[in-house]
Amino acid sequence: MENKKIVFGVVGLAIVALLGGAGVSWYLDRQEYPSAVIVNGDFPKDGTVLKVDGEIVCLERRDGAKSDECVYGLKADDGNLYKLWSISSEYLLSGKVTSGKRAHVEGPFYIFRNDPYEAPGKINADVFESLDATPPPGKGALEGKVSVGPVCPVEREGEPCNIPAEVYTSREVLVFTPDKKSLMARAHLDTEGKYRFELDPGTYVVELAPSGIDRSGDLPKTIVIEAGKSQTFDFSVDTGIR
Repeated sequence: MENKKIVFGVVGLAIVALLGGAGVSWYLDRQEYPSAVIVNGDFPKDGTVLKVDGEIVCLERRDGAKSDECVYGLKADDGNLYKLWSISSEYLLSGKVTSGKRAHVEGPFYIFRNDPYEAPGKINADVFESLDATPPPGKGALEGKVSVGPVCPVEREGEPCNIPAEVYTSREVLVFTPDKKSLMARAHLDTEGKYRFELDPGTYVVELAPSGIDRSGDLPKTIVIEAGKSQTFDFSVDTGIR
């Protein structure tokens, strides 16, 4: 009988220890970064797709450490702060992802537990759209849409050929000085064939980066940029597919 009491006592102590350890772990997980407390109401469940407008910011570290690297976040119009995650290289190369610019972001949301940066959670940026229509002071803007085709060897009437996003994103628009000796800007097309540059006032030449047997009767194109103004230049690219 005494042996059974000893056994039950040991088992009971083990259970208490396990529960206590789990409780301590749960508590520490939520205390490591006190500022990770969810603010401005309850955030949605993990995996919920959000559609958010706001300003792109460089997130600060919770420990106050300084870094030359900009970890991008979105300060939403609703007051919430999100970390931007899985940003496509096409957005980064286009210059659209820059602190101070406004953007529309869509993607699944996930709450952070122990992230070092000041954001309660992250949004996987499956969709990223710039909301800045006017150029910043002292700059002018050049934007447009590029038509690429043919994409299929044979296109039948009433049966349009589906255009993969890579048809656009694999192509790059270049901006040179008038003598074409200096490259001033470059950007890949987005998934819809659109591009945008913010440039100092002056004269530029627009070209397309060499890609296979691509050619365009619209290029090269000389463009004059004026401060505070935006202009549109759409052009088409012949892929040579027949």
